[in-house]
Amino acid sequence: MRILVVEDSPTIRMAIEQMITQIGHTALLVSSGEEALQLTGESEFDMVLMDIEMPGLDGFETTTLMREALEHWIPIIFISGHEADDQVLAGIKAGGDDYMIKPFSPIFLEAKIISMKRISEMNQRLDALNNHLADLSEKDELTQLSNRRAFKEKAKQVLHLSQRHRKPVSVLMLDVDHFKAYNDFYGHMEGDICLKGVAEALRETVHRSSDIVARYGGEEFVVLLTDTDVYQARLVALKILENLQSKNIPHEKSLTSDRVTISIGVASTSVSDQYDLNRLTDLADQQLYYAKESGRNQVHAQKDKSQKTILVASTNSDNRSALSNAMQSYGNIVTADSYQERSLLAKEIQPDLSIYDGTCDSIGEMEALKDLQLSTLLVEDKYGHLLGRVEAIKSKSAAQIEGLLVSYLR
Repeated sequence: MRILVVEDSPTIRMAIEQMITQIGHTALLVSSGEEALQLTGESEFDMVLMDIEMPGLDGFETTTLMREALEHWIPIIFISGHEADDQVLAGIKAGGDDYMIKPFSPIFLEAKIISMKRISEMNQRLDALNNHLADLSEKDELTQLSNRRAFKEKAKQVLHLSQRHRKPVSVLMLDVDHFKAYNDFYGHMEGDICLKGVAEALRETVHRSSDIVARYGGEEFVVLLTDTDVYQARLVALKILENLQSKNIPHEKSLTSDRVTISIGVASTSVSDQYDLNRLTDLADQQLYYAKESGRNQVHAQKDKSQKTILVASTNSDNRSALSNAMQSYGNIVTADSYQERSLLAKEIQPDLSIYDGTCDSIGEMEALKDLQLSTLLVEDKYGHLLGRVEAIKSKSAAQIEGLLVSYLR
């Protein structure tokens, strides 16, 4: 054990150090209460031998302050030349655990150390058990994510702080597509493995300690993202879809895909919103419903109050649809299927942003968009000024391409 000795007398300090070393422990020596308090924040020790009569802070005052500073309980034994009953009582009230009268023998000191060590170890085991019980009460046993109750408790605190500091918060509601059919065909044991895979995809995507990931019940999950607006939240949701897709979990009975997929609904607060948690989760759940109704295996996000108008142009209908779907959460989408229509709409509605490929460019030199394996897109503002080009090579995912486009909406 590492034992802190707080004693102003050099002679007694040295004598106690020899005793501690003799019985196989390590002594840390300080000569005042002020030094002891400074060491409390800088070094670890397992026990304290505290002199009472010291210049400056006495042992009682030092112990009271030390108890406030320590993050966990450690035994503190007072040492004094006074054996009056009122002194012993004052020491215990100040936060001490035992009292020894100077001088004392090495055998007596060793007995006290053994006794205090037993109590300390019992406290450590009790703390570990309490922490384990707390984890069990807050975690979902199957996925090891937070459970619904823990999510609500933590999320309410986060939402309150975010509103106080005027920071946006987003909630993702996620549901495994056709999960009943999965359980019926593969069995509940495989169903549990599937849910663990979804939980793993969530953990791999959501890394920040301030965010909360939980199993909401059955095959439904929920994520709370701090300091995250609807645009950023949608990108996170798309990344979750990609991570789950990479796990390649078979689902022969799905009506959506031959692999396990999820649908995600996104809702966000703005700095002016005063949503409570129930309202925010209800909005995300509504968006989840829209995602399912639109065909599943997709993200559907709440519309932002300050909606922008986005003009998407391509002669290729698949390309127009792909881009429109990617940008649907960022504004009101208007489409054009020719350069002439793009030019006309740009004059009539003055969109905040125009996104088009080479098929709708006046020069027509750029390679067309093809199944989101994009080559180059042009981006213009409402005044017809070219903001820039979005170069998108085949290795980039839809989420990455969307992220580049969203930068022009800020």
